[in-house]
Amino acid sequence: MQQMLDQIRKTFNVQDTRLTKKQLSILKYVSDHLDEACYLSLRQLCENIDCSQVTMLRLCRELGFDSFVAFREAVRKKRADLYREDQQPQKDPLPALFETVLNNERALFNQFLTTLDPEAIDRAAKRMTEADFVLIIGRRISHSVGQLLSMRLGQCSIESTVVDPVVDAKRLRQLMPLLTPQSVVVAFSYPIYSNEQLDAVRQANLSGAYTIAITDSADAPISALAATTLLAPRSLDNVYNSFIAPVEMTNLLAHSIIIRMGLTYKSLVGEFDA
Repeated sequence: MQQMLDQIRKTFNVQDTRLTKKQLSILKYVSDHLDEACYLSLRQLCENIDCSQVTMLRLCRELGFDSFVAFREAVRKKRADLYREDQQPQKDPLPALFETVLNNERALFNQFLTTLDPEAIDRAAKRMTEADFVLIIGRRISHSVGQLLSMRLGQCSIESTVVDPVVDAKRLRQLMPLLTPQSVVVAFSYPIYSNEQLDAVRQANLSGAYTIAITDSADAPISALAATTLLAPRSLDNVYNSFIAPVEMTNLLAHSIIIRMGLTYKSLVGEFDA
């Protein structure tokens, strides 16, 4: 009943409930059949609703109309108004949603920059600069971020390779015995944490290689194993999980390596397609 009253109030601007149940049922029918009712004669409408013409005219007066024709004209106007509302372009929610994404990314990036440990980054960069070989381990999207780091290392003439500890398990087993105390192992570790990756870091430690973890939390299992842990959290509040911080961590490591190698930005631009 309340839903019906709300619909009638919206359609006919009825502000009170002094109407009888029969009058309300008439208005409900007209509200549900605006396309048809706005062209019917008094006789035709009354036949459709099963009411007398006297009842219909009494309702018109109750609503403030001096005739059925005036009431029907109001119904036509309401139909035209509703049609125009339907034709109005709906506001696209995507720009507002994307603005939320930008704000989340901005907040994550600012938090990352203000809480990172420059000394830990420089320490990791120093070991990679001096390494005879850098093994980079990462799963799924972390593997892609590892490939970015490997490309940057290659630009600095540092030999490296990237493996997925699950997909490339055989290759990882072949590489592990080649590690020496001059080698560096960089493990990108994000949930769900990989036991295969943890085992590889343990084995790297036994070989004397220097281990670096890039992960989202100091409580991540790999943090307790690595010689240096670099925290680069993911964004979990956006439409799609963002790796802006891990990617930027690779950028910062590259910057630190270049500085330690004595290369300037201008010389890099001349040598590489930045």
